[in-house]
Amino acid sequence: MVKIVAIGGGETGRPGTNHKTKAIDEEIVRLSGKNNPNVLFIPPPSDPLDQEEYFGVIKKVFKRFGCDVSPLYLNNSEPKFEELEEVILGSDIIYVGGGNTFEMLTY
Repeated sequence: MVKIVAIGGGETGRPGTNHKTKAIDEEIVRLSGKNNPNVLFIPPPSDPLDQEEYFGVIKKVFKRFGCDVSPLYLNNSEPKFEELEEVILGSDIIYVGGGNTFEMLTY
């Protein structure tokens, strides 16, 4: 069964901040039903350095829960449908990061 968890806001523990979404993140991992779920992180299209920093935070958070974490960067790329399908269907958790909506519209 597919489960969708949608949250807005919250701090994931960027440097200098607290991990305010820890209980939610733990529950997301639990809901996957896997001991070592595959997490696909999709950051908002933005500056590549910002994306890498954001991915680093998410990777650190979910590695603590025993997850394997990989990114899917969509800005300035045109992946084939089959590639996207393989990556998405091979994931137990898909984490879509928030960001600056205005900046996303420029891509």
